[in-house]
Amino acid sequence: DLRVVVDVHETDVARLSLGQPASVAVDSAPDRTYEGRVAAIAPRADRQKGTVSVKVAFLDADPSLRADASARVRFQGRAR
Repeated sequence: DLRVVVDVHETDVARLSLGQPASVAVDSAPDRTYEGRVAAIAPRADRQKGTVSVKVAFLDADPSLRADASARVRFQGRAR
């Protein structure tokens, strides 16, 4: 189960919900976008950074993806 963990600014986290679709772009595969969904939203913010940790689970991960790779996440409309 491959996931990406992203820090979301605490003022933006209210717009996220479990199951919400997201697209993930990984630096090692810049020509490909992977689909995912919000799998977890941390119950607490990091006070020093002003962010909340959000986990996005890949729906279509492939074996070429590596742990700890840099990625960018774009959250889409709310989950239904």
